[in-house]
Amino acid sequence: MTIGVFDGLHRGHRRVVDATVEAARERGGIAWVTTFDPHPDTVVRGLRARPWITPPEEREELLHAMGVDRVHVERFDASVQALDPEGFLDRVLGEGAPLRALILGPDFKMGKDRVGDRAYLTALGARRGFTVREVPFLTEEGGAKLSSTLLRQLLEAGRVEDAAARTRFAAVSARARDAARSWDTRPRISSSIRRSSCLRPGSTSPRTTTWAR
Repeated sequence: MTIGVFDGLHRGHRRVVDATVEAARERGGIAWVTTFDPHPDTVVRGLRARPWITPPEEREELLHAMGVDRVHVERFDASVQALDPEGFLDRVLGEGAPLRALILGPDFKMGKDRVGDRAYLTALGARRGFTVREVPFLTEEGGAKLSSTLLRQLLEAGRVEDAAARTRFAAVSARARDAARSWDTRPRISSSIRRSSCLRPGSTSPRTTTWAR
């Protein structure tokens, strides 16, 4: 399993998702992605909700196309924020449910006060029977981390083609280019981006999505 917002599903995200699918296939298990709606920053940092780059429904579709068997969309609220890492895993998976591998990025932290860093989760995994694998950042020329924030900045600047090049799953239409000039009035950015090359042969496992409300 991997956990994250994955807004925009850029190439760095795809590294993490691909590693999750690979780990599941190696173990004969289910590739599971847990994501969030609304964005945790609206609760943790009190930020105003912004338009998604990839709304949850489209994110779900793209994740399944990348080989993910199960997508769980967790409603992020104060009760979720208050959970420690083990409590969160129990909430998503079911108390005591088996987990064999947790895939994460170098800056990943989870749980109340962000206590669940790699060392914490490795210790938790040793007790609960799962391994932790860290996937390196994908960096831009000059060393900057490829991130959803960067994609958002490019879109706000009207550089839709540059943003799409960093997702590796989108071909940009003229409609997207026009929409990028009016960010605040555009409710769904990725609906203006025509997906093309993300689809690949996936597993034959049934693919499901659960929404926690």
